[in-house]
Amino acid sequence: MKIITSDSDTCLIIPKKICIDDKIEMMKEIKHILLTYNKIYHFLSSGFYKVEVRFHKIIGTIFTISLLDDLSFIDNNVDLKIILIGETKVGLEFDDLIEPVDQLYYYKDHLYLVDFTNLSLFLTLLEHGTFILEDKVEEVLKNGKKISDIEVSKKFN
Repeated sequence: MKIITSDSDTCLIIPKKICIDDKIEMMKEIKHILLTYNKIYHFLSSGFYKVEVRFHKIIGTIFTISLLDDLSFIDNNVDLKIILIGETKVGLEFDDLIEPVDQLYYYKDHLYLVDFTNLSLFLTLLEHGTFILEDKVEEVLKNGKKISDIEVSKKFN
């Protein structure tokens, strides 16, 4: 499990694809997982949250959690509105890159890794980059320039 926080959202990555044919059972499983992890890691305070659930073939399940309403008057109450998004594209944005990686894109003064096949490499690089989702990935693929390792080392060294 990996928790990524920003000013407005929390992103939780679980390296397991939680995909059940029965949507009601899948929603129950998602709520159970989130509330169990929250008891252990305390990443959600009392409130009403929107949870967007995405799936990626390599990474697993990605939860994007946004606070909709603060329920501070009710102690320890977390309510979840689950929205199933489905399969998604993900990537990483870097200001610079420590180790060479294939399939990099250059766009608006940043490097992007938007296509990967190795979970351990992705999780290692996640520590050095910013996690991006489908809309930003599509923008990079459409407008960015694919570059090689040689061009990366010239540009950033």
